[in-house]
Amino acid sequence: MDRHFLNLHVLISHSSSCLNRDDMNMQKSAYFGGVRRIRVSSQCLKRSIRMSERYKELFGAPSTRTRQDADLFDHFRNQERFKPYSDALLEYIIRESKMDNKVVTPWIDDEMEKLVAISTEYLREEAISHDEFMALIEKTEKEAIDATENSDKKKKGRTKKEPKNNRLEGLTKALEKGSKEYLAAGISCTDIALSGRMCASGVLQNVGGALSMAHSITTHAMEAEIDWFTAMDDLKEEAAEETGAGHLNTQEFGSGVFYRYASIDMRLLTENLGGDSARARETAKGFAELFATVVPTGKQRSFASYSLADLVFAVRSPMPIALHNAFEKPVRATKTGGLMQPSISALAEYWEKIHLGYGLDEESALFSLHDSALEGRMAPFSKLLDWIGR
Repeated sequence: MDRHFLNLHVLISHSSSCLNRDDMNMQKSAYFGGVRRIRVSSQCLKRSIRMSERYKELFGAPSTRTRQDADLFDHFRNQERFKPYSDALLEYIIRESKMDNKVVTPWIDDEMEKLVAISTEYLREEAISHDEFMALIEKTEKEAIDATENSDKKKKGRTKKEPKNNRLEGLTKALEKGSKEYLAAGISCTDIALSGRMCASGVLQNVGGALSMAHSITTHAMEAEIDWFTAMDDLKEEAAEETGAGHLNTQEFGSGVFYRYASIDMRLLTENLGGDSARARETAKGFAELFATVVPTGKQRSFASYSLADLVFAVRSPMPIALHNAFEKPVRATKTGGLMQPSISALAEYWEKIHLGYGLDEESALFSLHDSALEGRMAPFSKLLDWIGR
């Protein structure tokens, strides 16, 4: 059976912290196994990874995602090198967006602004990657210039009844060709290849995400604690009638051992990267490093809970398999203290039951700072990453 899923299981311990908060400024949590756990959302962790300095070192600058498409499109139209075929792009957007009932005659100057308004209004409804959008346009440049020159040559034979500027048909075809060539080369942005993108207009390709990531939760029950804090006003006069702090407030915090889980469909990742299997393996290797080392930035100036994973368990499997149920019964600290070792034992025991019980055809490798019942312990961490990259 094809083992094209890479399942990553991570145990990481955080001291007092508040890494992820909700709209009420309360620490995010979840109930699992009948008890409350501290939670870090997958969205929070993914963005922390994507915006980290190490991500830039491994994959280059991340894509810029925006909903400000009107500004993006104006930026594109105002660049001199793109002006010759900006109108063609507008027409292409209209047609691909299936907005034929709103199409106006784009070669009539008076109606061009209407076309701009329709296009940008439609594009506002979705989030796209600025970098990929611009790369797609640049891919079209040569085709568009050639189409413009060919159209200009044919202009001499036109009759007066024909439109004054009918280069749009050729330019639109050029845009289509450039778009297909760009997409055939694969997604240039690593985070889009991993996390995917939904693009409703049809101007850019929908991308199925190769990465699935769970919300991270503690392996044990945890009720958040309250920190009552003050901020002193250094300019308050000592002789003033009003005394005390300049600000009083409370902040939730907690600590615990967190279980992180992510799965990468290596077959889909390779497809998203234009069939480049070597790049797909390097991407998985880099992501595994980030998954084990990147910590969200929430309230870190107050708590400084910068931790690295105690355990990273990588499994090549024919299917995505999470091991949250290893902690459905919340672990308890041992007599000698600590929650990491019982968490490792629970993970090992449950994986063995799943692996043997279902007769799964899997390969696995492990990095751990502790003794573990899991086979394949490796040290240092780089050996595990090399295993993933092979």
